[in-house]
Amino acid sequence: RTVVEHYPIPGRAPEYPPSSIRQIPGAFDRAIHRAAGRAVTLDAIERTILPEFGEPRLFLALGRGAVGSPRLRSEAFEGVRLDGQLEAVRAECPTRAQCVFVDAVANQVAVTPVIGWHDASFIGRYGGALDTFAERSPIERAVLAFIDPHLLTTEREFLARRQFRVTFSQFDWRLNDLAGR
Repeated sequence: RTVVEHYPIPGRAPEYPPSSIRQIPGAFDRAIHRAAGRAVTLDAIERTILPEFGEPRLFLALGRGAVGSPRLRSEAFEGVRLDGQLEAVRAECPTRAQCVFVDAVANQVAVTPVIGWHDASFIGRYGGALDTFAERSPIERAVLAFIDPHLLTTEREFLARRQFRVTFSQFDWRLNDLAGR
């Protein structure tokens, strides 16, 4: 809604790309929206409401109006189908370079910073799931457990060599805008 009301978005702030939702003053911390009968900001949804669910996949399902966000779904998230919908978000994550990029040449697994922004939630849910990477930090174990079920065989073989580092990539704040491409 915020993007639609301000479109086309003029670029003013040099630290963000032109046409980014981040170019809209107060888009996350001042603009009020109605959600579940409450008046909230986008930051309040992400920082106070979503953590109450104890479900880290929610943070990756959130559309931030940016290329770095997941693919926008053509359906609403619904209670009876929510687990399956969130599992689809999880399954898609390793197939999108903006979410996870396994780079065997650079010996690196680059992960969306969204996981780092909500590391406690991911560690709480996935941190103890893979004993095979016990020497890794809690967030690395959580990342690897989160992506493991949906990796390609060649990616698993690469990880099994244990010669990689896990990094957090830059979030791509360019506007998720089909009209502008």
